Amino acid sequence: MQKGTSFALLSNITGAKLMNITLVLDSRKMGGIESHVFNLASSLKTMGLAVNVLFIREYPNHPLHEKLANNNIEFKYLEGGIFSLVKYVKRNHISLLHSHGYKSGIYCRIVGLLLRIPIVSTYHAGEPGQGKIRLYNKLDKLLSKLCYPIAVSKKIAKELPTDSEIISNFVTVEDRVDRSYMNRIAFVGRLSEEKGPDTYCEISGKIPQAKFQMYGDGMMRENLQRQYSESVTFYGALNDMRNEWRNIDLLCITSKYEGMPLVALEAMSHSVPIIAFDVGDINKLISKNDGGWLIPAGDKDKMIQKIMQFCGMTELNKIEMGAKARTKIMNQYSSDVVVQKICDIYYKLVRVH
Repeated sequence: MQKGTSFALLSNITGAKLMNITLVLDSRKMGGIESHVFNLASSLKTMGLAVNVLFIREYPNHPLHEKLANNNIEFKYLEGGIFSLVKYVKRNHISLLHSHGYKSGIYCRIVGLLLRIPIVSTYHAGEPGQGKIRLYNKLDKLLSKLCYPIAVSKKIAKELPTDSEIISNFVTVEDRVDRSYMNRIAFVGRLSEEKGPDTYCEISGKIPQAKFQMYGDGMMRENLQRQYSESVTFYGALNDMRNEWRNIDLLCITSKYEGMPLVALEAMSHSVPIIAFDVGDINKLISKNDGGWLIPAGDKDKMIQKIMQFCGMTELNKIEMGAKARTKIMNQYSSDVVVQKICDIYYKLVRVH
């Protein structure tokens, strides 16, 4: 797909006040997609666009509700199915729907056909899923021809049956906080098979000089905690990691599948280097060992070797590695850089319609 005209030019032509954007998702708990939606909504609001978040279903006490409310971002719940979404779009004069996740994507594309409004869909998932989720993911990809698809990684883009725009995940880079580095190694994410938390726990028993920490929840937690409680400290899932990054010195990513993991961007933006298996588009984050290490997928011995190397580094060398990680995010993966590309797409589609 051709890249859009510059944001500034389209803004002058169309006018930000004419844009009424709804970000749509189906969400039970906080994760990478939810963080992405929050970051996007916050950035769009800062740019002056009218934006709100629509949940396909209401799940009580969702952590994202509080984050949105605290930042004065409007959010609503859909009462009913696809035709409720049709009524919502008509009643609120929505200019464009931007879906995140397979269920919201399927809903939005059908509504787009019925109402002839532009639909943007971001494809986040690098893993195929299992059972019904696998079937939904396949349907979601087949229907990508009915929207303007955005893929967060080159691998995900290749799995779509139509051309797509590759726009990576992004984060809001906060002010730098002075910190000290020790040997605190962390896993942050969903405790499910595709993320490889069992591999991380196996590694923990091989490096006694490091402190291993696990942040997250999922179906594997109970068994992992029973087996590895002596070598890993389990913190469970936290709704907000911002205050925890200063207690982490190296992020370990042992995933079998990935797109562009948001957790890696968050860590590096807080001057936390990463060590990761070479899956998805992680290799775009780390080049020539700047900001961390890239390990051949599944090579536990190599990962153990590099973690031990990190533990033996001087404080100054760790600070330098953390600084390189943060600079990489500021220059290439900050909201200031990436969200403008998404706005270009919005304006181009609304002008056509």
